[in-house]
Amino acid sequence: MSTKKEIFIIAIIITVVTIGGTFFLFDSKAYAPEIVMKDNTPIPPLKKEITPLYSITKDFKIVPIDEKGDKKIVLLTIDDGPGPQTIPMIKILEDNNVNVIFFVNGDREKYFPGIIKKEYEKNFVIGNHTWNHINLKKEVNEEVIRKEIDKTNKLIKNMIGEDPVFFRPPYGASSQYVRDYVKEKKMIFMNWTGSAKDWEYEARDENVFVSNVVNDLENGSIILIHEHPWSLNALPLLIKSIKEKGYTFADPKSIIKE
Repeated sequence: MSTKKEIFIIAIIITVVTIGGTFFLFDSKAYAPEIVMKDNTPIPPLKKEITPLYSITKDFKIVPIDEKGDKKIVLLTIDDGPGPQTIPMIKILEDNNVNVIFFVNGDREKYFPGIIKKEYEKNFVIGNHTWNHINLKKEVNEEVIRKEIDKTNKLIKNMIGEDPVFFRPPYGASSQYVRDYVKEKKMIFMNWTGSAKDWEYEARDENVFVSNVVNDLENGSIILIHEHPWSLNALPLLIKSIKEKGYTFADPKSIIKE
């Protein structure tokens, strides 16, 4: 074989290899193996960033950041879980495309293990409602107050891998020390503007339960209900009635921090 012919063949080989390598680089996604964890399950995608849309006023109403944004919105919040009503409530909320904040008491996790994590996996927001549901306004021991908040924060962080963004004091009762400590912990302090009053016996009737909410409904309302059996029963009608009034349920993940 002549030297010229050998050089020509080598040149062709180099060209083919170069083109092939370039194609592989540009189309590497087509050939890249799926990244999996040690137990052979795919690594879950990163959570999608939510655009901040709302803020909370001092009198606990949700308002759009953009003045042209939808003002006919409400936020639904559910207190005192986890409990036996949590999972069926999640199903109703999912079926109706409604997101909420579940304000949890840390002590209840031992009775209903794994439910807080389940709420998070279903894309709901977990809020701190103290450990033992004590009246923080009546508590004079600041160390006890800090423990009630910190212990629940730690539990939530261990369960879902994130610090809670929202805090609600039991009974809506607090003090300046509580509010300052919550701010120090970089959480949003949240009470409510309307409720089902489901702690009252009359609200066990679903029509009373719903009317307690919708009769006082207004733009930006933060609605409080609890994880009672009768609250679970009335939840579908409550959601339907609020939507029929023309309100949209805000996603709490789109509320900015203070």
